[in-house]
Amino acid sequence: MRSLRFLAFFTVCLATAPGGAAQSLHNLHTYASWPNGWRQLSEYAEPRILRIEATRYDFALNLADFGASYFAVRTDTVPGYATALARNSGDLSGLAGAVLRTEIVSGGVTYRANSCRAGIASLSTTSVPLGSARLWESGRYVQHYEIQGLNFVNIANTANTLSTTSAASTLRIVAWPDSLTLTVTVTPTVDLSAGTVFRLSLFSGTTLNLSTEETVASLWPANTSRVLRINYQPSSDNRSTSLLTVGATMAGISYPGVFSAEKNCFVTLVQNPVLDSEGKVRPLARPFLTGYRDIRDYDEIVVTLRNNGTTRQNIPYLLHMRSPANITGHVPIVCDLSGNPLGIPIQLSKNWHATTTMGEYLMAYAYLPAGPGQTQYIIRIPYGFYGTVPSASHAQLSLAGYRENDPGGNGRWDQLAIGCWGETTCFDLDMSLVDVAVADIRHLTAKRGPGEPSWKWTSAGWGGDWLNIASPTGKKIPFGNLKTAYIAHGPCLTEARYNGFYGATDLVKLTAMVRTLRTDDYARTFQHLRYDFQNATAFNASNVWFYRLGSGWDFITPRFSYGNKAGKIEDLVVPVGTAPNAFLKNRQAFTGEGPWWVYLPDADSADAADDAKDKGGRITSGDRAFVVRAYSARFGSNTYAQPHFSARNFRSSADGKGANINALLVPPPEVAQIQNGDFVDMIVELVTLPRAADDYYGGNAAFRAQLLASPSSWETVWREAALNDLQVTVSGGSVLERYPIVVRATSTATTTIKVSITGGLGFVPIRFEGLGFNTGWKLFEEKSDGTATLLDQSNPTAYNNDFWQVDATETPGVFNLVFNLPLDGKPASTWRLER
Repeated sequence: MRSLRFLAFFTVCLATAPGGAAQSLHNLHTYASWPNGWRQLSEYAEPRILRIEATRYDFALNLADFGASYFAVRTDTVPGYATALARNSGDLSGLAGAVLRTEIVSGGVTYRANSCRAGIASLSTTSVPLGSARLWESGRYVQHYEIQGLNFVNIANTANTLSTTSAASTLRIVAWPDSLTLTVTVTPTVDLSAGTVFRLSLFSGTTLNLSTEETVASLWPANTSRVLRINYQPSSDNRSTSLLTVGATMAGISYPGVFSAEKNCFVTLVQNPVLDSEGKVRPLARPFLTGYRDIRDYDEIVVTLRNNGTTRQNIPYLLHMRSPANITGHVPIVCDLSGNPLGIPIQLSKNWHATTTMGEYLMAYAYLPAGPGQTQYIIRIPYGFYGTVPSASHAQLSLAGYRENDPGGNGRWDQLAIGCWGETTCFDLDMSLVDVAVADIRHLTAKRGPGEPSWKWTSAGWGGDWLNIASPTGKKIPFGNLKTAYIAHGPCLTEARYNGFYGATDLVKLTAMVRTLRTDDYARTFQHLRYDFQNATAFNASNVWFYRLGSGWDFITPRFSYGNKAGKIEDLVVPVGTAPNAFLKNRQAFTGEGPWWVYLPDADSADAADDAKDKGGRITSGDRAFVVRAYSARFGSNTYAQPHFSARNFRSSADGKGANINALLVPPPEVAQIQNGDFVDMIVELVTLPRAADDYYGGNAAFRAQLLASPSSWETVWREAALNDLQVTVSGGSVLERYPIVVRATSTATTTIKVSITGGLGFVPIRFEGLGFNTGWKLFEEKSDGTATLLDQSNPTAYNNDFWQVDATETPGVFNLVFNLPLDGKPASTWRLER
C-alpha cells in the first residue's frame, strides 16, 4: 500500500538558453477563474466575475456591471506558478474598484456597454449563462477569452438600447503575466451617423487610466465592424519591435514572426497558404503521412530570434499552427539545436471544433530567452510516438464552435491523450458542457471490433465524477473558484493541478492532481483528490460520493467485479431486471490490503441504432476500471484507511436490456452526515482496457499475452493493481512517490542516483527532482552480472534525444527529469542516473 503525499506545489519556469546562460522565468504566470463558479445554481447565485491573476497585476471583470470591476498592480513578492495556485481567487479584498467603459456617441446620444449577455442571462432560462463568455486559450502564460453580446444602453434612458450584432460585438481579453490587452469589436445593425465617436477606457483610481477613441468621419454603415484596443503593460520589455525580429522555418519553408497587437506577442502562423474551394485552410504539406495513422515523425520548427539590444530578453512568442499532423495528440517541446529538451515551458492550447472559422489549430505560447545577437531553438512536436513509445499529452482544449447554437461547452475542458488516436480521458473543469468532472473515457491502441481499422478513436464507455454533494433543494453543487496549473504537458509524464472549491460559498475545498503517462500497453489516468469540508455545512452522507465511474447515460453494464491486492473478492452478474437506483452493493468496505480495485467489463450502448453504426456490433469496445492506490479520511472523530464503495444502477431496465451499474466511492455506512472538518484524501487510477487480443494492435508483448490468456477478465485489472504496487529504494536521493515513481536528489550537486525497484508493468514513469542541470544526463539499467545497459528509446530513423522530458522548477537552476522504464517481465530491477 503506497503512502499519500500531496506534492508541494512548486514546479515551473527556469530555462537555460542555448550557450548555457541562465534566464530565470520562474515566477511568470497567469491564472483565469470564475470566483463564483461557471455553472451556477439559483440558490447560490453570485455575481458572474472573471478573474485574471497575473505576475504583475490582478484584474476582475464583473460581467453584469463593467463599472463594478476590479484591478490592482501586483507589488508583493510574486510566487512561482504552482505556488500561486493556492491563492484564493475568490478573495477580491485586495483589489481596487475599476471601471471598464465602452461608449458610442451618435446623434447626440451616448450608448454605453455596462454589461454583456453572459452577465445578465437569467438562470430561469438557461443553466449555462456563461456560455457566451468563450474560453479560447488558458494556461501557464496566456488567458484568452471572448465576451460576446455587449449590451449598449442609452445612459439617459436605459430603456433605449443600441442594436448590435451580438456575436460580432465582443470584448476580447488577452492576458500575459506582464500585460493585459482588451480589444472591443462593435457591429451595429443600424446605420450610425457621420461624426459618431467610439470610445474604450479602463481606469482604477490613480493607478490605472487607459483610454482610446475614434471619430468616424463618415457614415458608420450597419453590419460593419469597428475595433478599438487598449493595453496595460508595466514596462516595454520584450515587445520592442525595433530591437527584436523573429522568424521560423519548418520542412524547408520560412514563416515570418509578426508582432500581433491583439495577442501582444510575436506570432508565427504556420499554415498552408493555399485555400480549398470553400476558402478553408488546406492541411500543411509534410514529408510524412498525417491524420489517424501510425505517426512516428515530428514537426520541427526552427525559431530564430535576433535581439539587437544589449540585454537578454524573454520574448513573448506564439506558435500558431493551423492543421497539426494530428489534433488529438501532440505536445510542443522547446529544444536546443541538437534536439535536447531544455525545460523551457510552452503552453499547449488547441481546438478542433471551430471548423467553420479557424479549422483545427494549435496555440503554443512561450517566453523564449534571447541574449544579444541571434538565438535559435527547435520547437519539436511529437504526435503518435515520442521515441519508440506512444507519447503522453495533457492539453487545454477549447470547445468554442462545438455547439454554435448552444452556449454549453465554452468553458475549461482538459484533454488527455496517449498517442494521437483520439482522446484518452477528458475533464470538464468548469462543468460547462456536462455537470460531471470526468467526461470521455477511451482506450489505447485497440480496434473497435472485428474488421475495424487500427489507429482510430475508441470508446470504453462514458463518464465519471469527482465529489458529488447536493444543495438544500437537491441540486448537484458544481465547482466554484477553481484554478488550473498545467505543470507538465508531456510527453513522458503529464501533470495538471487544480485548486478551488465546490459551491459559490466555498463549501468544500478541492485540491487535485491529474497525470497520464507515456506507454504502449493501456491507458492510465492518475487522480489525486483531496476534499476538505468546511464552512460548518453538513451533507447527508447517503447522497454523497467521492468518486464515480460511469454515467447516467444509456449504457448497459452486465458485470461488476471488485477486489484487493490479493485478488478478486467478488465477481457479479448484474440481473437484467435491476430496479432504477437499486444497489448491488451499498456503502460496503473494501477488505484486505490495498490497492483496491473495481472493474466494469462488457459495457455497451443500449441504443440499437448506435450499435448498428459499428461494423463489429459494438459502440463500446473497451472496459473501464479504477484502482484505489491510497486512501485516508476522517469523518467526525474517526479516521479511515480503507475506502467504501457502492454499486448502483442508474438506468431503468423496463426495456429488458439491462442495468447501468456505476461504481462509487462513498462514506462508511455508520456516517450519517459529512460535517465541517471532515476530509478525504485518495489516489484513484482510472484504467481502460481492450477486451481481446485481436482488438489490441499495440507493441507490448506481455500485455498481448495477458489478453490472450484472460480476455475481458478481472485478472487484468488485478495484475495492474498488484504488480504496479512498487517497492522502491534509492541511494543519492529519497523516494517521494512509488507510482509514478518520484525521487528527489540529495542536492543539486548530486550527479549519481541509484534506484532499485521491485515490481512493474508497462513503461513506468520515473521523475528525478531537484537536479542542478537540464542536459548531460544518462540512465543505465544495472545487470546482475555487474554490467550496465544505457537506456535508449530514441526514434531510430531521424531523430535524437527524444525519449526523456525536462521540466524547470520554481527554483532557478533546478530541474526535473522524466524517463519511462520498461518494467514488463522484470520482478526486480536497478537503474542508475548519472551525469
